[in-house]
Amino acid sequence: MSRQPADDVDIQAGVRHRGVIASDLDGTLLRIDSTVSARTIEAVERAIDAGFVFVPVTGRPQPMAVDIVRQLPMVDYWVFGNGSTTWHQGRNEVLRNHSFSPEFAAEMINRTRAEIPNLCFGVDTAEGPLFEAGYSALVPDLEALDPYSNVADHLTMPIHKILVFEPAGVPSDLFGLLRPIVGNDGVVAHSGLAFLEITENLIDKSTALADLAGDLGVTSADVATFGDYLNDIPMLSWAGQSFAIAHADPSVKASADHVIGSNEDDAVAGIINRIVDGEFLPG
Repeated sequence: MSRQPADDVDIQAGVRHRGVIASDLDGTLLRIDSTVSARTIEAVERAIDAGFVFVPVTGRPQPMAVDIVRQLPMVDYWVFGNGSTTWHQGRNEVLRNHSFSPEFAAEMINRTRAEIPNLCFGVDTAEGPLFEAGYSALVPDLEALDPYSNVADHLTMPIHKILVFEPAGVPSDLFGLLRPIVGNDGVVAHSGLAFLEITENLIDKSTALADLAGDLGVTSADVATFGDYLNDIPMLSWAGQSFAIAHADPSVKASADHVIGSNEDDAVAGIINRIVDGEFLPG
């Protein structure tokens, strides 16, 4: 996987970014109805106009974030799949893509199913999801596609992320059960949705942001992050300034520098405006 700068135009032009503001989506930037408020849009636009790069960083695969992208047409850089894909909206270009080979993903699915037989699986690919029965009920906006009895038998292209679920919901101990099965072959994450996710080893939200920050010529000290769930902890811990939403798990709050208000009250927008006004980041 190349670690060369993906944004050569900005770097060669000598652009000096004031910093990066990166936010999780569900439960953080978005309201409970999955909309971006007018106040938040205004704050994001103000930050971009002031020289900051705003980056949504989500566990959602790109096909499941289309409606959000449409609400933020001014935002260029996006991170999907817990760090597996970094995309530039303005150029419609994938800057980085960390994937499992289809053979490796199939082996991991079959390995996990052998240990926990009642689990079901889906995968995220560049051409959309493939999944087994029960997944469409967990993701109501998913296009009507026929499910497979064993998705591992139908993998022919690189896999951005493996999705693990039970039709009845995620058992509270599933995260702990999956980690020793996956071992060092991948990263297990929970975004607060009705499934767990497995991405390529050593890839999470913080690694994607670190690579992008390098492209943009900024350091972690120049980055502010916002999150609310366990998969946000790596980027909250890495950033120069980090903010946990009020309803976040105690472990998420402990990893952040500040605990702020609710996503329903546009707490992220308020902090973005304060960052633009000179608080929190050194730039």
